Amino acid sequence: MLEKKREYQLPTRILEALRSIYGYSQEYIAEYLGISAPSYSRKERGVTFFDTREINALLDLFKVPYDKIFKRPRRKAQERPNL
Repeated sequence: MLEKKREYQLPTRILEALRSIYGYSQEYIAEYLGISAPSYSRKERGVTFFDTREINALLDLFKVPYDKIFKRPRRKAQERPNL
């Protein structure tokens, strides 16, 4: 059975902020990921999605752990399931 390719949408403001902090252009990151600059721009804006390989490459490039970008919203105590 073939596994479906997973795609992810990064929070666009976080990604743009990281890029700005490191001084990277969209063109530089696109080249780092092996994709075109227009493709990267669409992904950064949330129009299209990053695949797993690209996510891992970005986490490595920015030296940021996964949970710093993808935070789960906290539930209120009454919304939490009883385990």
